[in-house]
Amino acid sequence: VHGGMNRSRPEDRADATALVRELRRQLDALGGRTHRHYLLTVATPAGTWQQGGAYSVGDSYDLAALAQAADWLNVMTYDMNNIFSPVTGFNTPLGADPRDAAPAPQRSRDNLTSAVGYYESQGVPASKIMLGMAF
Repeated sequence: VHGGMNRSRPEDRADATALVRELRRQLDALGGRTHRHYLLTVATPAGTWQQGGAYSVGDSYDLAALAQAADWLNVMTYDMNNIFSPVTGFNTPLGADPRDAAPAPQRSRDNLTSAVGYYESQGVPASKIMLGMAF
């Protein structure tokens, strides 16, 4: 996992995918014995600003691979403007706001519309995107 306050290793991205795939395999095996489908969901970030500055979710997660193994991805859109943001802003803006005081790249990306578009561009089907939103 890249960004934020945690230390990261180059293999963390692949390890996260391997963990989710193994969980899916084990849940499917259990489901074969119990004749049930067990849901597997993954909470993933949406914001593009972390402690170290600009951040890309794709640096930390293979979103297409996670979507193949999980029933859906819970995209955490309630942290778009957080403690790491250079200015105060809405937690879950629907779209970019030209009046936003954030730097242009962050302003154009840190919103719900952009986050969903990014996930889709990374190979995640819209049917597997679940939004976690502030209210």
